[in-house]
Amino acid sequence: MIQIHKWFPKALYIADDQLLNYLQVYESRIRELFKDTGSSTNGMLSVDSTHKTTDQLHLDPIFDSLNNVIYEHACGFLNSLGYSNEFIDTLDITNMWANISHKNDFIFPHVHSDSIISGAFYIKKYEGSKIKFFNNVTSMMPKPDTFNELNYE
Repeated sequence: MIQIHKWFPKALYIADDQLLNYLQVYESRIRELFKDTGSSTNGMLSVDSTHKTTDQLHLDPIFDSLNNVIYEHACGFLNSLGYSNEFIDTLDITNMWANISHKNDFIFPHVHSDSIISGAFYIKKYEGSKIKFFNNVTSMMPKPDTFNELNYE
């Protein structure tokens, strides 16, 4: 199911139940990467993460189907936000990493400053898991070609 929520300070795109047949393959590969390359945590990132050890998961052939689905959804979302196909065609996935969260882990609010879209793909979630969003008052997004209810300030 695909939803665009307009009740956040910025539009939020949700696509549930994507690539369900691949989840075990992705989980196995991520655990292998954690073992091979290690992970790190810091004051802002209180989860096990490959963000500093390997952030190029999008180049791993195992994740090709995930890359394709993310790109397809991102293009559709950007189009809904009023961006032209010419602009969208200039974009690509530049980095991707994995986090493994445990009870009481957290990531402080932050902004991916070089990103038009940032996203998360959840392989597994635990009961009681929560995600919070905050509004970045200084938008780094370029102005869309067409303004609509999903992209006004």
